[in-house]
Amino acid sequence: MPTTVKVSDELARQLREIAPTMDGAIRNAISSVQMFENIPFSKSVASLQEAYQVWRIPFDGYITQIVASFPDGCNSLVYSRLIYIAPDSGTYRYIIPSKEGEYLHLNDSTPEFDLQKGVPVQKDGTLRVEWQNYDGSFSHTVAWSIQVISSLGASPR
Repeated sequence: MPTTVKVSDELARQLREIAPTMDGAIRNAISSVQMFENIPFSKSVASLQEAYQVWRIPFDGYITQIVASFPDGCNSLVYSRLIYIAPDSGTYRYIIPSKEGEYLHLNDSTPEFDLQKGVPVQKDGTLRVEWQNYDGSFSHTVAWSIQVISSLGASPR
């Protein structure tokens, strides 16, 4: 059932520029709305220990950028990776690195991954960062930052 909404003459004019009908203009405006999350993961992992952190995705969207920070002193002894777990099937998708069984292990490096097409993710899916510290003497902290955007009805690029 149609609903009447009172808007100013100026807003009505702007909506008519977007689409020929008010319904179409409002739908176009809604489809361009994007939600944005920048998810930080950071964990101090004790010598010869493993750890992980998870984050539940609140909307359908895309991973568009990933940054991992391996401080000086890691000496390629701290292994880490990012995994996406689908909400309905529970299947794993290895994001960085993209193959099962592989890990990043760097020293004094902050690689940035700009994902041009975006990696699709679903609401209630899980991002999981895992760490393995093979340094027999020191704990280490490797931080990750994952950018997720949501675009109603359209891919990010």
